[in-house]
Amino acid sequence: MKQTLKSLLKNRAVWALCAILITVLCEVFIFNFQSFKLNGDYTKITPNLENAVISGFDVTDEGLISTSRNPFIEFTNINAKIGTLYINATLEEDACVAYTVDFTDSTNASYRLRTGLVDGKIAYNAENTKYVDCQFSGNVEKLKIKFSLDSGETLVIAKNGISFNKDIPVDFSFLRVGVILLCVFLGYFLLKSRAVNLDIESSQITVNTVTAIVCIAACLCAMLMTPNLLGKSIAQPNGDQITKELVDAFADGRITLDRQVEEELLKLKNPYDWSERLENGTSYAWDHVMFEGRYYSYYGIAPVILLFLPFHLITGDYFSTAFAVFLFGCIGLIFLSLFFRSLCRRFFGKISVGMYTCALLTLVLSCGVWYCFMTPNFYEIAQNCGFMFVCLGAYFLVSSGIFSENVSKIKICLSSVFLSLAVLSRPTTAVWCIAAVAFISFGAFDMKKGGKKARSIIGFLSCALIPFAVIGSVQMIYNYARFGSFTDFGIQYSLTINDFTRSEYSPQMAFIGFYNFLFAFPVIKPEFPFIFSNFSDLGVNGYYFIANRVAIGQFFRVIPTFAFLLLPYAVRSLEKGRKAVFSSLWTLCCVILPCIVIYSIWESGYGVRYCVDFSWQMTAGAFVILFILYQKSQNEAIKRLCRYAIVISLFACAFVNIASFIEYGSSSNEAVIAQLAKTLEFWK
Repeated sequence: MKQTLKSLLKNRAVWALCAILITVLCEVFIFNFQSFKLNGDYTKITPNLENAVISGFDVTDEGLISTSRNPFIEFTNINAKIGTLYINATLEEDACVAYTVDFTDSTNASYRLRTGLVDGKIAYNAENTKYVDCQFSGNVEKLKIKFSLDSGETLVIAKNGISFNKDIPVDFSFLRVGVILLCVFLGYFLLKSRAVNLDIESSQITVNTVTAIVCIAACLCAMLMTPNLLGKSIAQPNGDQITKELVDAFADGRITLDRQVEEELLKLKNPYDWSERLENGTSYAWDHVMFEGRYYSYYGIAPVILLFLPFHLITGDYFSTAFAVFLFGCIGLIFLSLFFRSLCRRFFGKISVGMYTCALLTLVLSCGVWYCFMTPNFYEIAQNCGFMFVCLGAYFLVSSGIFSENVSKIKICLSSVFLSLAVLSRPTTAVWCIAAVAFISFGAFDMKKGGKKARSIIGFLSCALIPFAVIGSVQMIYNYARFGSFTDFGIQYSLTINDFTRSEYSPQMAFIGFYNFLFAFPVIKPEFPFIFSNFSDLGVNGYYFIANRVAIGQFFRVIPTFAFLLLPYAVRSLEKGRKAVFSSLWTLCCVILPCIVIYSIWESGYGVRYCVDFSWQMTAGAFVILFILYQKSQNEAIKRLCRYAIVISLFACAFVNIASFIEYGSSSNEAVIAQLAKTLEFWK
């Protein structure tokens, strides 16, 4: 009997049916256990609102209407057991209203000093958020529902719209079922499928298919995560600092923005001091550069010259900011995937398709670009455009065949062009040009050692370095034309939260970024989204700008990053002639340059979206170490353990990063998040 059951479970169809059946049974009887809670001890009660104490509501024939910030409804003399609370509320589109409930029961005759023991959120068009499961003792005498509305919100409670002991209907959530089955089937596929256990060298079609699916899925997710995208036109009548102001300036043949600096701003003792501008009520252009009585923009000109200006000249309109963030981010994700595919095909042909799939998904999930999709402003245009060009440059560099006998000069040239354009989009990305130059230098030495003629080496170096010189000169000339210095990008003259012309460097300030970007340990709680940030300013005594407190360190967002500790073992396993080259390039790209990026943004403060500038490079470097050790290992047990570990780390990465995205977008997507919370916190 036992043997028969075992053989049945080996059948994939039977296994899948069992997984579906168990998931459905859990959905009906476990995730909906509240629907079976009430019995004969509970009597349905619909209290009369006319007998309630009401504050902050207007009483109408339709029910109660409130626009107050903190309205409440209090019921007295209830004297009954209460197991559920139902609030039939109507909200404006996409609105979400929080509430708390105070009560007295047989254990306490007065409202407890600790208020809000029962709390929840009612979301627009989400019926399941109107029900609350209550755990009271004995009869309830008094119950007070306190709402919290944002300014301008309207709450409508239907006549007789509050009920006690109303049965919570069974809510069969396809989302819950889908998430569970997706995890189960994906885990099975990555561990047990024959296709994913083959090495990628002999499964090119499968690898290409996986890469294409990941790219398509990533773009679809980006489309759903980017607000103000669906249903909106690409062409807009107006724009922002990058999509309009710089476009108008260049269209008129100017580098100054078409806006006069306010006279009252020039009269200030220190116009760069935010507090002085605020105290004097001075009008000014926020986050613009003001230098010698003129307004400039310190944001990169590459997206303006390549897309926004031509679009404006052709259509007369301005390119949508949200669509630009989406477009640049998606192109970046596609070429990030292609870069990783080329890297693995070139150097790690013996790893399994399953390991490649896990690593690729981890890389895409943790690259940081998702934060930019969620807040598509002109800041995110610069970041996503820089991300896109760096990914393009990395792809063409790896696929050029560098360190091989036949190097594609065209691809090397394209790599340098795109990396140079990245600097014209976001100056921080200049560090990756340093990485490219290091690769090019080692490539040239490799060609010399391989006996290549001087003519070939010079041709290679010309194709690789001339784009840096030409495009870099454009940026330097642009800098000089604005600020009289080839190396001055002008950020210190920006009218923002701090006077950057006088700010002084402090090592402790830089440590804040290092801790939160790399080492901040996540906090786990049994409440949605279950994994929370752990931002810390390290108790530094001074001003440090904090854009948001969403912070989970790279080592915990991407568990394979701990493979950095195994670098000596990976280097030891390489051929003697490659040890110095690999350790130098790896340390530069995965440690030194990311640290330079983190250090360079100390003055701008902390914002989780800055991780897009360095996170994926560190993640790719971690997998390089793991794959080297995996390919060199002869122990099948260790290799099997590695495959299991990388699958587990993928799920951990997905849960941690998705929780981080939810926390980051909680303020702008309250209704959706409240509905998700109610669905996944089935015990509440």
